[in-house]
Amino acid sequence: MDRTPDAQGFRHLWPTVFLQRELPGAEAANRVLAETILAADAKAADLTLIVARRDE
Repeated sequence: MDRTPDAQGFRHLWPTVFLQRELPGAEAANRVLAETILAADAKAADLTLIVARRDE
């Protein structure tokens, strides 16, 4: 298992592969996204479980 991105930005974390990209100007959107996630997480004891149940 390699946690370092390869030349194309892929992280090979078995069983899931993550792709890392840095987009210009993404900082503002990332802040808004983080605020949205934190607000949703504060309202639910286990947000991951809620999302998983929706997918069933």
